[in-house]
Amino acid sequence: MTEAGPPGADELRELAADFAQKLTRRVSAIIDTDVRFVAHASHRGSKFRVIVGGPSGSMAVIPLKVAEKECMELRVQYNCCFDHSNEFLTVEDSFFRLFDLRTRERVPLFRVEYDRNPTRQIPASHFHVHAHRDDFTHLLILAPEPGTRPFVRKAKEKVPRIAEYHFPTGGHRFRPCLEDVLENLVREFGVKHAGDQWMEAIREGREEWRRTQVMTVVRDRPADAAKALRDLGYTVQAPPEGDPERSITDRFTAY
Repeated sequence: MTEAGPPGADELRELAADFAQKLTRRVSAIIDTDVRFVAHASHRGSKFRVIVGGPSGSMAVIPLKVAEKECMELRVQYNCCFDHSNEFLTVEDSFFRLFDLRTRERVPLFRVEYDRNPTRQIPASHFHVHAHRDDFTHLLILAPEPGTRPFVRKAKEKVPRIAEYHFPTGGHRFRPCLEDVLENLVREFGVKHAGDQWMEAIREGREEWRRTQVMTVVRDRPADAAKALRDLGYTVQAPPEGDPERSITDRFTAY
């Protein structure tokens, strides 16, 4: 990756490359695949980020087998940047999309998505189900209040699809990880996994993800973390300047 970038770009590339290597090892330990995640530097307008996915900034494609037949594929992409401190790698948005290869319709069965800075009235972490049910689509245009998403849909004068419904999945801090989706595919669809140690890899990846999120939450809410530790008998002292004031409460309480 030789594309130039702003100050700190090299550090971001390195962190994203490490993340890509971890994903490659983890996924190959869970699913019977040789998919390789790579980090690709990218500019979106004036914003610099690193895409972790397939070659040249595409989505990584994980083929999935059921009864030895490749019948589905999971496409994965993470768009990475620095967090508010410009020190830690964070995910700007992520996409997990499951496709049924038995049909010519190139629409995913479902999507699990995260958007760190949602610009519309949608949950930061959510999933979409691509299906068609009359009762459900009717509910998607039922609310009459101007400014609501159902009102906007109805104004477009077209029948909405279930895929337009955003299911919340835990917001910025408690959203599902890739390991959750992979285990779900093995459990629910019988997708072929990568041998006897696949569940150990699932647990390792899930623990790493949740521990990272715990530390992120602590940085979001240091006073709450200090109180919880004191309640457990730890001695915790605030820094000399007092408890740090954090300006990211909105992210902690976001939809």
